[in-house]
Amino acid sequence: MNTLILTDFSDTATHAGKYAIDLFQDATVNFYLLNIQNLNSTEALVPSPILGLNQNPKDQIQKQYGELKQYAKQPGHSFYTILSNENLVNATRKYMLEKKIDLIVMGTSSADFSNTSILGKHTREIIQKIKCSVLMVSERSKFKMPKKFVLPVDTTINTENSIPDFLRSKIFNAQTNITIVEIGMPLDRIRKSLSIKKKFGFSESSSQCNFLEFKQAINLSDGLLKEIQENYNMVIILGKNLSICKKLVESYDGKWSAKNNNLPVLVLH
Repeated sequence: MNTLILTDFSDTATHAGKYAIDLFQDATVNFYLLNIQNLNSTEALVPSPILGLNQNPKDQIQKQYGELKQYAKQPGHSFYTILSNENLVNATRKYMLEKKIDLIVMGTSSADFSNTSILGKHTREIIQKIKCSVLMVSERSKFKMPKKFVLPVDTTINTENSIPDFLRSKIFNAQTNITIVEIGMPLDRIRKSLSIKKKFGFSESSSQCNFLEFKQAINLSDGLLKEIQENYNMVIILGKNLSICKKLVESYDGKWSAKNNNLPVLVLH
């Protein structure tokens, strides 16, 4: 497996890298640290002001490389560094293809959020323009091997390929459970739609797949946000369902970002 960690040398990026190391602790993984040094571009992933723009990026990326390599105890984990002067999207796409990347990892902090968006500017750019799965790790995320996933999905979108691919991934197994949140479907229709389990690769009797109705007309209450935080380990969004971000976050006055989201978000392409 090949993983690309986008870094600005911040503690948030290092935290995201450590989360990915823990997540794939039993897998053989090549981790590539990529920093963008195009200082003429608004898309540059430059060092944060607290680190100082005049520090040598080669020294900084080597320092982060060393920290992550020391943190990883798995003999199957290898680390490499990349510095690029290209813009964010071009560089990410270039190395995604060149290194045959399976997953992009990005850290997100409260500074990345606007009042109405869960995704930072750079993260949105990557998700919208790069056809590769992206794991967004909040600076507040504390690692726990994910066993309970929540998947908001617009079932009118063709998702037949995405779900089975995920079920064959290294983080979903017989001990994990997924709750599918069907957005905006009438209740009577949901009760008649158990065949969706087959569409998503589950048998109709499977206890690994549950359903939860979440009508668009219902406000995303503080209580529901707290319940999601307490009862799930990861949020999954299908690449074809990115409108879900708007429905779950922007349509509800940005309550998700305002309530200190702790859950990592995995966008599958």
